[in-house]
Amino acid sequence: MSAVRNTVGDHCIDEARHHSYFVYVVHQHWASSTLDRREILGPLYAKLVRLFLDPDLDLCRAWLLEAGLDAHDAGLVLQDYYSPERVAASVRADSFPTLKLMERVGVLDHPAARPAFVEQKLID
Repeated sequence: MSAVRNTVGDHCIDEARHHSYFVYVVHQHWASSTLDRREILGPLYAKLVRLFLDPDLDLCRAWLLEAGLDAHDAGLVLQDYYSPERVAASVRADSFPTLKLMERVGVLDHPAARPAFVEQKLID
């Protein structure tokens, strides 16, 4: 049991380091960018957040097929479990800390960025 506890503890420490680094990089990247570059970066940030949080349906399908489902049944499982409503709710919930960061560093104040985050259905 202590091996599992130690592994989970190490993972939590590692994730905290990743988070701190991500916060630093986003802040520095945005703060040091020219206005022209921010026109490009703001919408890209929105796309990246969505890209990282959307489910990988091809991978999930492959796992279901590997588990023994046929293609039809795998499609039904994916359609049922990854309904647009469920995916939207999950993405919204999971993006909350990143959106707070984007707000804090000023990304969401940029006129090219905010509409991109709305378009990606990350904010209203």
